[in-house]
Amino acid sequence: MYDKALANAVKAFQNDAGLRPDGVVSGTTLRELNVPIGQRIDQVLLNMERWRWLPKKFEPDYLLVNIPEYRLHVVENGEEAMTMRVIVGKALTATPIFSDKMEYVVLAPYWYVPFSIVDKELKNRLADNPQYLDHLDMEVVRGYGRTATVIDPTTIDWANVTQDNFKYTVRRRPGPKNDLGNAKFIFPNSNDVYLHDTPHGELFSQVSRNFSHGCVRVEEPMKLAAYLLRDKPEWDEQSILDTVAAHREKYITLTKKLPVYLVYLTAWADADGHAHFRDDIYGHDKALARELFEKPAGAAPARVAARPQPSPAAALAASPKRS
Repeated sequence: MYDKALANAVKAFQNDAGLRPDGVVSGTTLRELNVPIGQRIDQVLLNMERWRWLPKKFEPDYLLVNIPEYRLHVVENGEEAMTMRVIVGKALTATPIFSDKMEYVVLAPYWYVPFSIVDKELKNRLADNPQYLDHLDMEVVRGYGRTATVIDPTTIDWANVTQDNFKYTVRRRPGPKNDLGNAKFIFPNSNDVYLHDTPHGELFSQVSRNFSHGCVRVEEPMKLAAYLLRDKPEWDEQSILDTVAAHREKYITLTKKLPVYLVYLTAWADADGHAHFRDDIYGHDKALARELFEKPAGAAPARVAARPQPSPAAALAASPKRS
């Protein structure tokens, strides 16, 4: 009988798998229920191997984005202080796995348009009507950041623009149309990846949230900004909101650089030892399995030689309320 107890058990399973907990056994839920136990064991082994690549010990305070979980964890003094949903990169523009240190909160940021978009989507329109940039709430600048100088778009030969001869940058002004929303959070890195807001908040309601071009979009940017600036009395919640409303970009340097980890865990245990699983959205598990599990000709089957480790929950702040 599909009674209340069984329905609740299905919902609990759906939570563990990162699915919408509606209690309906169909589609993805049915697929996940039928994953063989041997495949789950292999998935745990793969993530134990991946865990070996992470630091043995994390700092007391850090940010961690678990890409397949689509979630940001903010850890303070070894305890989870905040968590929120995120959007990560599509398979073709995957969010990279690396660590760095956050240095800046930027309120009301400009969005600098990649030249590929200028080339494929903008320059033909601008050749006919350079003032079309205003319609898009964009402008052309020489230079970058605080020293950028605005250029009159009518002085540019848009029809003959190439990546080699275009010495300017197109950027979208701060405001409701801005692709970065109201805030971005910078940890300088060679991947040019950062955390940021988005004007498309409706996407956070999706179960699978790999929609971006590589950066990580956060669900509650103002809450995150207030937390990161909590040791700066002049930047209380109202000051942050007023700065955003003024549509003037403002860089704020953090008092202390905060470690940021972008990790890829498709299996982990929470503080109670309860297992959670996620889809291998970028195929990293599949690639690692070929190295660890496939048997070369004439050789014994390879297997993970994992040294004793704390559970992956330690990397995720070991919160008993983790979902």
